[in-house]
Amino acid sequence: MRRTMILLIVSLSFVWSSSAVAECPDGDDCKEKQAGEVYLNAEGAFSAGNYTAAIAKAFQADASIKGRSSGYEKIEPASPEADNYLFAAAATVRLGGKVDLTSDKPGASAKDAGKNLKWAMAVLRHMHEAEPDAYRPAAYLAEGLALDKKTTKEARAMLTRLAESDAPLDAQSWVVLADLHGAAGDGEQQKNAQRSCLEVASDASVCGVTVEEVSGIEIESGSSKSKKKSDTGIQIEAGASTGDGESGGSGKAAIEVF
Repeated sequence: MRRTMILLIVSLSFVWSSSAVAECPDGDDCKEKQAGEVYLNAEGAFSAGNYTAAIAKAFQADASIKGRSSGYEKIEPASPEADNYLFAAAATVRLGGKVDLTSDKPGASAKDAGKNLKWAMAVLRHMHEAEPDAYRPAAYLAEGLALDKKTTKEARAMLTRLAESDAPLDAQSWVVLADLHGAAGDGEQQKNAQRSCLEVASDASVCGVTVEEVSGIEIESGSSKSKKKSDTGIQIEAGASTGDGESGGSGKAAIEVF
């Protein structure tokens, strides 16, 4: 009887182990799921701030991207397929070109950073010219232009126009614009861009400035309240940051403008 029970336990353990392996085969999606980082597509990964995953998702959806292909020229900019090129190129810009665009599993690599940025800028410029009123290609192109001292003036002008037209820029675009205003010596516009960054960022640290450093902000933090008032009518309620570009239950920053 004891021997039967031992055999039964061993058999059940084997079945459970086999099921666990079967449910999680070796692959990128499985590893992402284990790490709690599952994204439906390139845009989802990009929005979450996981730029390497955004490129990987784009590769999975469209193999023509591999090897810095210029296949985007044959794609209608408004088509869903074009989004794969858009977010792969934008992610490449935000990674400073330090990614492997010749592999199905891009990882950090500075080997071909210059070539990668050149490719990304060509993609973004083509899409911007094809759809000049679309804010995303324009914003990401401006971010790329901001990387070169020769084109920072053009980058600042493009992002300023987008800001003035109330385009829904994300936190990173506001960071770039704030830095450009600061480099140009326009401290007031720099603070305005920083405020806009804090309004949309899920993690305030992304903005490179604390809420205390930007005037006109009232803070409610955690269980204790530290308030700084002015008549600008902006209030930020911030918890502890997760530090990974995403916000959990305690990492969300809620901004109320009144």
